[in-house]
Amino acid sequence: MAFQTEPHFSHGQAPKTAVLYCNLGTPDEPTAPALRRYLGQFLGDSRVVEIPKPIWMLILHGIILPPNTPVCGHPRAHP
Repeated sequence: MAFQTEPHFSHGQAPKTAVLYCNLGTPDEPTAPALRRYLGQFLGDSRVVEIPKPIWMLILHGIILPPNTPVCGHPRAHP
């Protein structure tokens, strides 16, 4: 499949908005350690959070993901 270039744009055209919906996976199991591991991988990706990596890693591992932070990991009830 050949690479498709961007369509021609001229100023004055109406802006277009698009929404991209993706399933990025789920934790391995419904436990706090598995959820922390999943969130650490997901939120540690520089394409997800676009602030300087050293600052974000301090926030992520110092505030969001410490072991004593309560995490919801309840399995869903299926009918």
